[in-house]
Parts: sequence; C-alpha cells; structure tokens
Amino acid sequence: MPDNTRIDRCLRCLRYAICGVLMPLISFEGLAMIESKSVFIDPQVMPMAEAIIRGDVAQIHQLATEKLLEQRGDQSITLLQWAILNQQPKSLLALLDKNADPLQPGLQGNSALHTAASVKDPRYLQILLDRHLKPDVRNSITSATPLAAAVMAGRQDQVMMLLAAGADPNLPDRLGDTPLHLAGKINAPELALLLLRAGANPALRNKQKATFQQYFAMTPVHLQTSEMQSKYQQLNEWLRSHQLVELYQKQP
Repeated sequence: MPDNTRIDRCLRCLRYAICGVLMPLISFEGLAMIESKSVFIDPQVMPMAEAIIRGDVAQIHQLATEKLLEQRGDQSITLLQWAILNQQPKSLLALLDKNADPLQPGLQGNSALHTAASVKDPRYLQILLDRHLKPDVRNSITSATPLAAAVMAGRQDQVMMLLAAGADPNLPDRLGDTPLHLAGKINAPELALLLLRAGANPALRNKQKATFQQYFAMTPVHLQTSEMQSKYQQLNEWLRSHQLVELYQKQP
C-alpha cells in the first residue's frame, strides 16, 4: 500500500513544477552546499563568508563594516541569506547586531526575510521577526511577499508566524496571485484554511481572472489520499459555512 505522505509530496512536487518554482527552490537550497570562495569571489568578502559558515561571532564583529555588509555573492546572495542557508543562527544574529539589512534584495530578488520564510527551520524567521521588521517586504522581481514564499515552500510554521506578525494575506505578486492562489497551486488546503481564518479574501482574482478555488478544483478526488481528503473537507466546510464554495470539489 503506498505511503500517503509520499503521495501527497509527489502531488505537491508536480504542482511546483507546473508553477515553475521547483528548480529555483532546489538551486536556492543548493547554494549552502557550495564553498564560500565559489559564491563570494571578492577576496575582501571571503573571510566574512567563511566566518559565517563557522559561526565565528567574534570574527564577524571584527570584520563587519557598512560597505562589507552590503556585498552580495553569486546569484546576488546576501550575507544574511548565506548565514541562513548554512544553518548558522549565531552568525545571523551577529550580522544583524552589526546592522546588516534583512530587507536587502538578494537571491532571486528575495530578502533574507523571504529566505527565512522558505527554509525548513523556522527559527531563522523568528530571529528576524524579533527585530520588529515589517513582514510585507516585496520580492524585487516578482513582488511576492515572505508570506507567499512560506506558502510556496509549504512551511506551515512560518505561515503562522508571519500572520501573527501582521503579514497581509491579500497582497498579490506581479501575476496577481495572492498567498491563497499559491496555496491552491501547490495543493495545500491546510494553508488555505489558515489564510482564510486570518482574513484572506477568497474573492480576489489573479491576472488570469481565477480565484484560488479554481486551482484546488484541478486535483481529482481519486488522486487524493485519505489525509488530503480530510484537509480538503475541513476547507470545504469552512467555505460552505461562509457560502463561498465556487468550484472547489464541485460534484458532477
């Protein structure tokens, strides 16, 4: 009997591919596996990049200057993003203590806040939110918010953290997709329900004139695991109670 969780993950991977975001996410995480000298070619920046990998707080404090902290590496990665992707919370804190800008555009137009919203460990996002940052900084290319990034990565903890920090669930990206649309595109009814309960507007349409429910309607019932069907049912019940069912799980 197939593993339900594995099936759900496969379905989500297919949705990522359809949305054109699977490969960027893979390359995004993959930068952490590359040596610092391949990412930061400036010899003045390499010692800082290496100190970040080691979690050497004293060295980071010693090397940090306003100009150095603004430097970016391959694919425009910032030093804060480098700390996050190398799983170094102490380095992240040290950089912030020296006034590194967490809203600086970096990888794929994302800020460090977007990166922290996307990675598996939610503590990096908490470190940033503890600095009382505005949670709705936009991606410099796509206009997506950190909340959208968290949804696309399927990070429920980060979605809840950003909503608690006051993130606006109705801000669209350049394609008109809100976080609700993205939850539909990756087949995540549990995230859609979180967003709706936080005030997301289910009537908003993207540039294709589609509401979020039309994307959920794309997944046939026979392809849903029992766990996924349960999540769909919870979402469907919320929509019915608010008289908002449009196309989602519409019966023939």
